Order: sequence, then C-alpha cells, then structure tokens
Amino acid sequence: MSPIKSSGSMQVHKATVCASVLSILAIVGCLVAVPMIYNEVQSIWNEIDTEMNHFKLLADDMWKDMVLLGG
Repeated sequence: MSPIKSSGSMQVHKATVCASVLSILAIVGCLVAVPMIYNEVQSIWNEIDTEMNHFKLLADDMWKDMVLLGG
C-alpha cells in the first residue's frame, strides 16, 4: 500500500467521523429545540386565548350597556 492511498483513506475517515459527529449534534440540537419551541408557542397561544376571553367579556358588557341606553 502506498503512503498516498493511506493518507487519502485517513482523510476520508476523518471527514466521515466529523460529518457523523456534526449530524449527531444537529439531531440532539433539534431534539432539544423542538420541545422548547412547542412550549413557547403553547404559552403564546394561552396568552392570546386569555386576552380574547377578556375582550369578549368587555365587548359583551359594552353591548349590554348600548342596548340599555338605546332601549
């Protein structure tokens, strides 16, 4: 075996290991990030839902006041 082939083979092996490690890190990062993003979206959704319910109560109260004034 010539030194050039073993050197090239070693570079391919290093590149493969490096790509595998980076892929694993990317997958772990996604496994951590997705639940965090989901939690944040749920939190925002709940906050908006609460605000909408509050707005509905205010709108209903104003409508009742308008009906009383007009009726």
